[in-house]
Amino acid sequence: MDDPLELACLDTFRSVSPTGFAIVVNLGAKEFDWVHMEYPEPWVEHYVENDFINIDPTITFAQSEIGHISWSKLAADYPNNQVMMESPKFGLGEGNTLSVSINGRRSLASGAGPVWPKSLLPRLVLALGTLHRIHARYEAAKLNPKMTEVITLLANGFRDQEIAAKLGVKIETVRTRRNSAYAKTGTKTPAHLVATCLREGLI
Repeated sequence: MDDPLELACLDTFRSVSPTGFAIVVNLGAKEFDWVHMEYPEPWVEHYVENDFINIDPTITFAQSEIGHISWSKLAADYPNNQVMMESPKFGLGEGNTLSVSINGRRSLASGAGPVWPKSLLPRLVLALGTLHRIHARYEAAKLNPKMTEVITLLANGFRDQEIAAKLGVKIETVRTRRNSAYAKTGTKTPAHLVATCLREGLI
């Protein structure tokens, strides 16, 4: 881990989470794209041994919400949750969870320490977003050749009707392929789709 940008982002979270923190990139994946933990080792061992990942309200929050929440608010929302009841025994009483969504993929930062003031949130969102962009994996294989054909023609300025004529298919087929590509890339407009595919090397 010699990337100075990554180190700077991690230092940002160290500065506001003195007792420890975790970053998880791409919560929707079967296996997360990247996990970085700096919590005390006894807590990490306890968390893993008890399979807390399946009941952790910080993850539940990040999968369903975008933004910031304090752990005291999560504890109130999940009053009998084992993670929230046991973490204070390991020195992790108060803390914060922050979630972002980038191209339809969610990532979270969760850190122990004082509640983060609103004035710091833009800096933390930027750090988390940067870590997401560094570590999120986008697989070219998820776009089939027919989707790639349509996106490439879109990128070259062709409209749906022109793409249909070039490919010898109905206009509805072009739209279906484009909509499938939207779903797979987490995009919503032709411009966003093309920009994402170009940035991620998918076309």
